[in-house]
Amino acid sequence: LTLGAKGQIDKGVLQNLSTACINLNIKLEIVCGKNEKLYKYVSENVSGDNVVVHSFVNNMHEIIKRCDLIITKAGGISISEAIASETPLIINKTRSLAGQEEANINYVTGQKIAIATKEKSIVEILSFLAKHDLQYQDMVKNIKRTKKESYNANMIDIITSLSNDKHDD
Repeated sequence: LTLGAKGQIDKGVLQNLSTACINLNIKLEIVCGKNEKLYKYVSENVSGDNVVVHSFVNNMHEIIKRCDLIITKAGGISISEAIASETPLIINKTRSLAGQEEANINYVTGQKIAIATKEKSIVEILSFLAKHDLQYQDMVKNIKRTKKESYNANMIDIITSLSNDKHDD
């Protein structure tokens, strides 16, 4: 779960998520970013043997790689790291989406690599995916396909760009 600087998740939902993870025997890693007030709150109020709380980290890519699922907002960097790590997402559709975040949600849900939901339904979606491995595995398969397609498209753009640069001389 990435909360970032603004910590855009209801604290009650956060408590429910922690309880659900305990009941489902799921490890929950929470990254609070540079928001020290949020880090202090989460560290003091969200507990359990299955909960790890981080403040700002320099190894987000490593944290994402060891996760089976990411709960985050629809920021481009989070989505890009999830695709690169082949880690499906639950997108928290916050009340205040930046313009590009709506397009990001449309992309990841269209690729079937994420489920976008209001924060009050995050626990239900997580519970569903934990109990329905086939749906989760479909998301994994789709994110691997998306990564491959994205990589291939980027390589074509790079090669075309290099080719055009060479002919411009």
